[in-house]
Amino acid sequence: MKPNFAITIGDPCGIGPEISVKAIYNNPDIYDYCNPVIIGDFAIINKTIQQLKISIDAVNLENLKNTKTESGKLYYYSVNPVSFDPVPGKICANAGIHSFHYLKAAIDLALSQDVAVIITAPINKEAMRMGNVPYLDHTEILTKLTDSKNTMTLFVTGSLRTFFYSRHIPFRDIASSIKKDQIIKNLGYCCMYLKQIGITKPKIAVAALNPHAGEQGMFGDEE
Repeated sequence: MKPNFAITIGDPCGIGPEISVKAIYNNPDIYDYCNPVIIGDFAIINKTIQQLKISIDAVNLENLKNTKTESGKLYYYSVNPVSFDPVPGKICANAGIHSFHYLKAAIDLALSQDVAVIITAPINKEAMRMGNVPYLDHTEILTKLTDSKNTMTLFVTGSLRTFFYSRHIPFRDIASSIKKDQIIKNLGYCCMYLKQIGITKPKIAVAALNPHAGEQGMFGDEE
C-alpha cells in the first residue's frame, strides 16, 4: 500500500496554495509511489484551481484510512477554522489562523499514523502572531504538538547537511546566545540525527561566527 503524503498549503494569502496544486498537477508520476493529499480549506483550493485554469477533478477525503488515489485527480482533506476570502499578498490574522490549523491537522493525521510524511508550504510568522497563534514557526509547532524533545532544523543541499544552532533571533543577539555547553550538546544531537538518516560515520564541521574564526582576535574574539 502506498504511503499517504500530507501537503499543507501554508498561508492562503501567499504562494502556498498555488505551488501545492501545481506540484501535484505537473508531476502525475508522484502517484506511482505515494498518495498525495492537500491539507487546506477546499474553497481556497478550488479557487486556486480555477485561477490557474487547469482541468483536474478535486476529490474530498473525509478520512485517510485505506486511501486510494490515481493520477489526474487532486485529493484534499478540508480544514476550515474560520471563513474568509484570502487577498493575495495581504498579511492578516485569518491567514495565520488557517495556516496553523492546516499544519495541526496534518500533525494529528501523522500522530494517528494516517499519513507517513508532512510537506509544508510557506507560512507567515507575522500573520500567525496577528492570529494569536502561540508558536513562532514550523519547527516549534511540530515540536510542541508532537511533544518532542531536542528538535533541530536540518537543511539538505546535495551531500551537505546543515543544522542550525539558533533560529529566528535578532542578529545582534547571535554572539551572546552561543554557549559552549550547548554547542557540545547540539553536536551530540547532530551526530545522532545524521545516523538516523543513514550517515553511519558523520564528519561534522562547526561554522565560525567571525570571518576566519576571528583570525586570532583580528576580526573578533567570540570564538
